[in-house]
Amino acid sequence: MEIRQRIINSCRELALKKGFRQLTVEEIAQSAGITKRTVYRRFRSKDEILTACVDDFLQTVGQHSDALLNSAQDIPIIAEQILSYLIAGEKTIISQRTLEDLHRYYPQLWQKIDHFRTERISLMLDLAQQQYSHKLSIDPLILSTIISASIQSVLNPEFLIQNDLTFKEAATQLTAVFSPLFSSSS
Repeated sequence: MEIRQRIINSCRELALKKGFRQLTVEEIAQSAGITKRTVYRRFRSKDEILTACVDDFLQTVGQHSDALLNSAQDIPIIAEQILSYLIAGEKTIISQRTLEDLHRYYPQLWQKIDHFRTERISLMLDLAQQQYSHKLSIDPLILSTIISASIQSVLNPEFLIQNDLTFKEAATQLTAVFSPLFSSSS
């Protein structure tokens, strides 16, 4: 594995345990089995490593969700699989502590994630509209706005922190709320 990827993987693994803020370049280097100097040859700062870690996560999630969106499966199955991947995928960065750190200390990275999330929600809602528009009695524009706003509000670090919820708990509840709309009996 390339040294740059080892650094990113080490950052991700350590961040899941202790968050982004408490993480040091020295710990990342040690975890990757390299020197701090080697890390600084690849990255100018800790912030650049964190950005690369988030970018790596988004790229992987994007590839995974693209494959699912093109799989011809029903949207509830796709949504469940994407949420499962976000929570437990091999390159996940989602934990209570990382979300808290992104919200409080790295808002530029949270904005990047939020922008990505908005794009993915839009793609999923387009697919849902294609698959279910003939079965739904709700105007597709109103439904997509409700679903999008709910996801944006509930799967938000501030909401999760204030309500002492994990990402998994909140995502599971959102899925439970909207899945009946897209069940085969609709």
